[in-house]
Amino acid sequence: MIAALLGVGLMLAAGVWYGLSVSMPRHPNYVPAQMDAEGHVVPGGARPAR
Repeated sequence: MIAALLGVGLMLAAGVWYGLSVSMPRHPNYVPAQMDAEGHVVPGGARPAR
């Protein structure tokens, strides 16, 4: 039982750490994915605010 509780606690801690380490910066400009003139998909994502 103790091992299961430690495992759940470790998973929660790892999830919080991962979420904080890969989050977008504060107040970014989000640019959605778009298609260019040739029909290729241009990936979107967060761009730095100006």
